Amino acid sequence: MTTDYRKQLLYLSALIMDMCVGIVLFAIPLFLIERLHASAFIIGLTGSLGALGYSLFCLGTGRLSDKLGRKKVVTIGLGIFISAYFLIPFVRSLFPVFILVILGGIGMSMFWPPLQAWVAESTEKKRLIESLGIFNISWSVGLMLGSLLGGILFPLGSGVPFYFAVGQTVVLLLIILQLSEVQKRPLPEELKTADENILIDKTSFLFIAWMANFVSWFIVIMLRNLFPVLAVNLEISPRVLGVLIFLIYFSQTGMFILLRRFRGWHYRIGPLLFCQGLASIGLIIGFFTSSILLFGISFILMGVSGGMTYFSSIFYSLDSLSAKGKKTGFHESILGTGALLGPLFGGLAARYYNLRAPYLLGLILLICAMLLEVVIYHNAKTVNRRKRKNL
Repeated sequence: MTTDYRKQLLYLSALIMDMCVGIVLFAIPLFLIERLHASAFIIGLTGSLGALGYSLFCLGTGRLSDKLGRKKVVTIGLGIFISAYFLIPFVRSLFPVFILVILGGIGMSMFWPPLQAWVAESTEKKRLIESLGIFNISWSVGLMLGSLLGGILFPLGSGVPFYFAVGQTVVLLLIILQLSEVQKRPLPEELKTADENILIDKTSFLFIAWMANFVSWFIVIMLRNLFPVLAVNLEISPRVLGVLIFLIYFSQTGMFILLRRFRGWHYRIGPLLFCQGLASIGLIIGFFTSSILLFGISFILMGVSGGMTYFSSIFYSLDSLSAKGKKTGFHESILGTGALLGPLFGGLAARYYNLRAPYLLGLILLICAMLLEVVIYHNAKTVNRRKRKNL
């Protein structure tokens, strides 16, 4: 199998997987409301449990795939994901749903870090940003399609989205079984040393990107889980809801296309802070409005910020020569932790205050993160100046 053909199938795999994830993430809150009459807190808790399984296991699955191989770990993960979401339409109480979404999160944790490392291993270092751009566009388009399909499929029956997603995941499993592993070659010692020296200077940007991406996923997954409750209260139909969520990933995909083409944002804090500022404006709009149009603008602004933070996080995690599975594991675990805490704390805010409170919570967290990012950046600049003086 040629390297280019393998990469094309990996990109396709990312698209199919997140299309399926987008469908089930769209369907679960509505399923809980329709079938089990769940509150906003329970819906938020359910989203957090899935993220808990994901974030905890991501810490080990990337490293595990470094040892056992990408294909084996990804295949097991898909099997778990298929089993979990096939069973959800059959449950009649909350506890089995909790268990199954945790298993679904574990399945995803065995898919994404190994797949990202697989893409990076199939790419020359000088073409990493190009490959990551196509990869990011692929999974983001998948989420766009998933959001739209969820809005179309759910009115046909609350179990239909899950069956459709499971069927597509089976197709994905067949694709993965056709792929070959990348033959690993030991790095020359001089390259290892050079890479370590570079990473010392890049560490501050990696921490900043991880923090920014944590906050983005905290906010986006919180709203993705809880906005359907507000939408029901505002009498927004499932199809319109699907289009609104689609706009998050549409704008995110647009950012991935721009970031792939332009390199001026590498290791600069200004573009990151600007995009986070746009997300702040989006949260303020969402807090005050009941207009579908303004909700759409709000989601677009948050999608732009999410595209910037995710691309920064994965690029800085993989812009090195070794332990790619381990580093993508940390990258995914951090965003998974954001996805865990967002619905949980957002659900509490909605329960004890109102359905608009999660927007205010996200805004406060985002402003605090931006201030801390500036502090880390300026401290790193001070340390680097001192190092140069001592040379």
